[in-house]
Amino acid sequence: MSEAQTSDVSYSNIGHFVQAPNYKILGSSPVLDLQNLEAGWDGYDALPPSSQTITRAEQVWRGLLQEFRKEELPAIEPGPDDFVAFIWEQHYPNKRLRLWVHHDGTAEWIQYQGDIPETGKCSPNEVLQKARMYLAA
Repeated sequence: MSEAQTSDVSYSNIGHFVQAPNYKILGSSPVLDLQNLEAGWDGYDALPPSSQTITRAEQVWRGLLQEFRKEELPAIEPGPDDFVAFIWEQHYPNKRLRLWVHHDGTAEWIQYQGDIPETGKCSPNEVLQKARMYLAA
């Protein structure tokens, strides 16, 4: 299994992202680290997220850093179709939330309460509101 690595982040060939615990303290960004991915990072032919996607997702990440405690922050995962996913699974399997931020500024989400999914679309500005609602429930 091949791996591309940066200083604090490890990506496996299936695209799983492991968030290092020191991002909030050091001010570094797991989203910006995605720029270091090479073509084929997922073990297939996926390209790294585009600079537009990174910019959009970084704006969301900075908002999350200002709003939430470290233990409330999501994991970050690149997508093979030019998106960045923000994943909250701290309360798995009872509830979980995934938000995908795309290069054009759109965002999609899926939230589970138990096994029941609910999906929708939102603007990047509404991502923080969706995360607040999820964490408050």
